[in-house]
Amino acid sequence: AADDGAPAVEAPRLSPDSRMHALRTLLVYVNNVRRHPDTPQLRKINTASTLFAHVAGVPAGLALLHALGFRMAGNGIHLVLEGDASSPAVGARLVCAQRALEEALAATAAAAGK
Repeated sequence: AADDGAPAVEAPRLSPDSRMHALRTLLVYVNNVRRHPDTPQLRKINTASTLFAHVAGVPAGLALLHALGFRMAGNGIHLVLEGDASSPAVGARLVCAQRALEEALAATAAAAGK
């Protein structure tokens, strides 16, 4: 890539505990939708919650939710999974996300010696 003069932007360094908390929270969101795709409350994330604050501090966490189909709703108060959560396509994305999150949790725990 050519150097365009812009400063390099590095991802924020998270402590292993912060990373683990964000990964666990994302895994809860994913598992809730997988287990209960037709339950509207579980397809909605309150962006003002303390739990969500852990995810919001991790750009990759927000990117994952967006890739899964979560979109802002209610004047930015909620992230809501759009579409049919019980469809095979959404189900496949959720399974892939679950596996990736479980692997990331295991790797983070191993690196932290937990």
